[in-house]
Amino acid sequence: GGQTIVVAGRPGLGKSSLAMNFGEHLANKGMPIAVFSIEMMAEQLGIRSLAARAELDSLKLGRGWVSKEEMKRLSFAVSKLADLPIWIDDRSDMRLIDIQIETRRLVKEHGIKLVIVDYLQLLRYPSDARNKEDAAAQISKGLASLAKELNIPIIVVSQLNRDSEKRAGGKPKSSDLRDSGQIEQDANVILLLHADAISETDAIIDMEIIVAKCRGGRLGSIPVSFHRPITTFKPRNTQ
Repeated sequence: GGQTIVVAGRPGLGKSSLAMNFGEHLANKGMPIAVFSIEMMAEQLGIRSLAARAELDSLKLGRGWVSKEEMKRLSFAVSKLADLPIWIDDRSDMRLIDIQIETRRLVKEHGIKLVIVDYLQLLRYPSDARNKEDAAAQISKGLASLAKELNIPIIVVSQLNRDSEKRAGGKPKSSDLRDSGQIEQDANVILLLHADAISETDAIIDMEIIVAKCRGGRLGSIPVSFHRPITTFKPRNTQ
């Protein structure tokens, strides 16, 4: 409780999927969660969740290309997901104040224990922000303060700048967080997604989650595989 966890990566590496994997795992255990999705509509998130649970290709599912056998798995997935304690707010013009007000309400009325914000750079700039760096800093401070006030963890999805791509090995660092060093300062935990090579045709991407910051914990690297069609991260056997 009270911690801010930043999940960051370059486009296409599944940072939103990883945050939702965390959230749905906890919701499956009965923890009420709230998702503020500025990038994707609630319907899109629902299709992804169904695809992951039923292990169906999310693109095929979105187009309605489902066989009779797959429909059985889909029906079972629907029955499991229907009662999960997940609240989704997908307003596209969301501001920091909107998240603060709605989170306080959800905590009071539904006992929300976790919040996911996807993603920081898409939130509307505060009216008094001088530039995008100042806007990102204000939003970061506001979310960190909200986590402490309500004593709940907040997972914040963030973009990385291109600096890591110019670096030997291409591995990202906390300083690569886009728009503001304040994000790095406010976070209790920073998880960075990295893949050595990626192709648009790859269904499974071997990658690592770099624990770049962890107050009171260990730094290091976690080997994972991102299964793109079902938007799910799974442990990767490195033996």
